[in-house]
Amino acid sequence: MLRSKDGKSWAFPECFDFLLESQTTDGGWGNPYSDVEQISCTMAATLAMKKHLNTTGGESNAQWEEINSRCDHAIRFIENRLPLWSINGVDETLFVGIELWLPVLLQQLKEMGVVFNVPGIDRINLMREKKLSKIPAEALYGKYKLASAHSLERFIGLVDFDQIHHQKTVGSMCGSPASTAVYLMYCTSWDEEAEAYLRYAVNLCIKEEKRSLPHIFPATTFQTTCVVQTLLESGFSARDFRPDLQDEIVKMLQELLKENDGITGRSKGLLPDPDNTASALSVLHLLGSPCSPDGLLKTFEGRDHFFTYPQECNPTISVNGNVLLCLLHLYPTGGDYSSAIEKCVQHLCHRWYDSDGLLDDKWPIAHRLDAGDDTNPSHAVLRWLLGFSTVQKCRAVCIDAVQRGRDFLRSGPDLPFSNMLWIGKTTFHISMLTEAYILSALNDPVRYEFSGTVRDLFDLPREAMTKQVSVYSRLPSFESVLPWILEASVVEAHFLSMWMRNFDPLGQKSVLGSSYLMNAAMLIVLLNNRDKIFLTFGTGILDNITQFTVMIYHIDSYSERDMSSREQGIYSQYERIIFVAFNKNICRVPSDHSS
Repeated sequence: MLRSKDGKSWAFPECFDFLLESQTTDGGWGNPYSDVEQISCTMAATLAMKKHLNTTGGESNAQWEEINSRCDHAIRFIENRLPLWSINGVDETLFVGIELWLPVLLQQLKEMGVVFNVPGIDRINLMREKKLSKIPAEALYGKYKLASAHSLERFIGLVDFDQIHHQKTVGSMCGSPASTAVYLMYCTSWDEEAEAYLRYAVNLCIKEEKRSLPHIFPATTFQTTCVVQTLLESGFSARDFRPDLQDEIVKMLQELLKENDGITGRSKGLLPDPDNTASALSVLHLLGSPCSPDGLLKTFEGRDHFFTYPQECNPTISVNGNVLLCLLHLYPTGGDYSSAIEKCVQHLCHRWYDSDGLLDDKWPIAHRLDAGDDTNPSHAVLRWLLGFSTVQKCRAVCIDAVQRGRDFLRSGPDLPFSNMLWIGKTTFHISMLTEAYILSALNDPVRYEFSGTVRDLFDLPREAMTKQVSVYSRLPSFESVLPWILEASVVEAHFLSMWMRNFDPLGQKSVLGSSYLMNAAMLIVLLNNRDKIFLTFGTGILDNITQFTVMIYHIDSYSERDMSSREQGIYSQYERIIFVAFNKNICRVPSDHSS
């Protein structure tokens, strides 16, 4: 908790009041759809209350007893929930920097006499050491502004906060109220500029009747570009915006890009990033004022992907997707961005191919929670899918899902935490963007048309695939599988089998027929999909299993056809050949999926 400059009163008492008022009846805080978030948020709230009790001076005995009772209630909540803590859910793509700030939080609680036995804490500590070795805390002392200033909670006890004041931008630490509060607490001298930033943020939230502080503030560029881009890419046009508003948006974005050599961040003065830069460039193009992406390419293009920040540990899917979309928007304007486009496509394909299950990203979180309203983005994906000439039952299911999604959105569901689709230090939502998604979903006429080149990639042998569905639907193991899942599995198996058309692991210049390859792939894909637990195995694993199955057939055929006619003494040579083949890991799939 923060003392004011005079050291005699609380700097932001309304924040503590909000903390007390938002405690749930079971004693916790945070998103109920995430055990990790609820536990960590309740730990942070407990620490705040404990610190308040240890430094209190103006509360009555009744107030002191109430806060102490709330602490006890919170501690019991945490102890009851810790058995639900899944260490497998705590990774470097979950809550931003959790492997760095959670050990610090636990240590601070321990100093207050509160000790928790967190499952898997040893692994979390190892993750912390690994990341700190890549981005040492001392880097904050350098002259450059770093993204790590966004989460100073992780550096308590590691840095001298008096030496990092240069990391501020208009009083804030990388636009994070929480990080700025940490900086203000641990400085030996009071920073009035940081206090002014926090006071402005608190007052604005009170004025808007939100009371709780946002994850990031301000986020003017981010909110503007995301909302406008979402609307313009979903059936709305520039004519739907007032001309004066268009001019204002264009002027703001052009000035931001000009001031920062063609790149921008979440708001003016904050650290630039490729996400916001790509969105700004896309919006300018969609509003008829395209700008060159040279700054984006020069600053954020890496060897095989676009990075969010230098020295990041995990490449981001959404960043590369947004950059790809931006470059596709700008490609017809005459620039040669083909190599950068190819780089984005390859990175996204490799991430999809190598994933073990659902794709994880740094920012969107809905699919990793037990609940949550991810209807809006799911709706957008289905609409894009309808642009392909897919098999009939899949198309019918998609159309039905789109309509049900629209009906759901029209009903105006408003469940607590249901729209927490984004991930930072905790889950959060962006009301303006949520509203834009809803407008997008309700407006889009579902009329995407792809080029002939793209459609040719999905030119499926429909008659043969219909027969496959008919055959497998009659097998006892798959008779309960829904027709559209059978059709979707046939499509997936078709592409797997195409990759193996020239698969000849023993160098016999003998490849299997398309029918056998299709059946081998279909069996494996259907086993993966039949219980609607899609991507239990990722595509790469399915591909490897399919290739292994085909290789067994090749070996069996080779031994029966060729080895049976050879002299007995040559069998040792065949044994050596097979050993070498396995030792070279011939099932490994090349990165370009060629054989």
